[in-house]
Parts: sequence; C-alpha cells; structure tokens
Amino acid sequence: ELIFKARLENIQLDNLHLADKMKHSYLSFNIDADFTGNNIDNAEGFLRIDSIDFIREDKVFQMNKLLVEASNDSIGKKLKLSSDIVTGEIIGQYSLLTIGNSILQTLHPYLPALIKANNKKKPIDGTNNLSYTFKVNNTEAISDILALPFTVISPTKIIGFYDENRNKFKTEIFAPSVKAAGMQIQSGYVYAENADDKIKTQIDALIVGKKANNTVSLKSDIGSNLVQTNISLQNDGLQKAKGEFSISTLFTKIDKEPLRIDINTLPSELLLNNAKWRMEKSHI
Repeated sequence: ELIFKARLENIQLDNLHLADKMKHSYLSFNIDADFTGNNIDNAEGFLRIDSIDFIREDKVFQMNKLLVEASNDSIGKKLKLSSDIVTGEIIGQYSLLTIGNSILQTLHPYLPALIKANNKKKPIDGTNNLSYTFKVNNTEAISDILALPFTVISPTKIIGFYDENRNKFKTEIFAPSVKAAGMQIQSGYVYAENADDKIKTQIDALIVGKKANNTVSLKSDIGSNLVQTNISLQNDGLQKAKGEFSISTLFTKIDKEPLRIDINTLPSELLLNNAKWRMEKSHI
C-alpha cells in the first residue's frame, strides 16, 4: 500500500533539467495518493493533484485538480481521469504492461515493413479488450504557456475500442473547433478502423481563412505495405479551387536492406483560379 501527501512549491523545471527550454518557470501543487497493489496492472486507488499553479515569465496557468482513479472488479478494470481540461475513462480487461505490444501485433500484418512486434506468446490473462471515452475541453491557457502547436477551442470528444481477441480496433475524434500550425480548423473529424484485410482512415476538416474557407478530406486504405490515399479539397472564395488527388505509397523491406518507399501519384485534375489544370501520373 502507498499513501503519500505533499505540497511542492516553486519547482524550477529548468534547474531540475525537466524542461530545459522553460526558463524562469515555476510549478506548485498539492499531491495526495492512496494505492494498493504490487504493479501497475493490479493497482487500485487514486492519485489527486490539485491547486496547480504554473508560472512562466509573465504567464500564469492554474488548474483546480487532476484526479486519476483505478478500480478492479469481477467485470473488469476501470481507469478514470478527471480534470479541468481532460475527462474520460478506460473500461474493460487490459494490461498496461502488454497493451503496447498487443497493438503492434494487431497493426503488423497491415504494414509489416514498418511495424515490428514481439511475437512471444502472452499469458491468457494479458488479453486486452477495452473501450475508451475522453473529452478535451478548451486548452488555450495551457497551450499558450507551454507554446504548444495545437489548441482545442471547443470541447473535443475521443471514443473507441480495442479487442485483441478479434484483432479489431476503432477510434473516432470529433473536434468542432481547434487551432493547429497557425490554422483555424472547424468541423474536424478523424476516423480509423480495421476491417478485413485493410485499415481504413478518414480525416475531414474545414480550414477557415480570411478570404475563403477550405474543405479538405483525406481517405486512406492501408494493407499489405500499401497506403492508398485519396485527397479532395474545395474552397468557397472568389478564386475557386477544387481538386481530387490519388496517391499510392508502397513500403518494401527485405531482410537487412534499407527501407524502400515508392510513391505514385495518379492522373488528376485541379481547378485553380477558375482554370483547369491536369496532373499526369508521376513516380517518386
């Protein structure tokens, strides 16, 4: 059993070499932990961090609490996260010690040239079958003070499942409004799921500009070391732009030889400044 309480004040992260680039930054918080168990997979209890104050030069970020709760019963495990920014839970039968390699084993058949996995047989009780739901609230304050390239404006939802027995997974992300790489993105949607012999992915977004909005959609099929991607884009400005592109990427890895990547772009048409342009097939 672990019972721990403490108050840490004005921790200088750069002096401790925890964040060397964050000069003149100070972190203070309370921590309260109560856990039973002898490893991360059978631990039960809670970890609570509250009264969080982070100061970086002239910027201040405050968070009331960060609470992690772990429980285990006859039905399965539950890991719950509660905070001002992120809330969510993972429910099911899972092992945090084995799930990383289990996911690699599931992905390996689709991209064997890129993804390697440990094929050693795992114990039966290490089988992973779980579902997860997370909600990410506005991150403008923490994104600003940490100089992050990504900011959530409106609450973003992440849902999905992973079933190792069936080698199936699905993830969906609904992002109504975010900022990324200097772009204002609305109606964002990300999807990934494996069906039969392929992984299907989809990314949709509306990129808001000063003079025009751009609708972008990327759809991919992944299997047998081949990634086939279709990209479509369209804007609503005075200078119209619309097009669809198809790109095929093949990964090849033979023994100890270097990884080979072959990229083919298929013939496509692009409407740019109200004029049609044709792109011929090319190979890289």
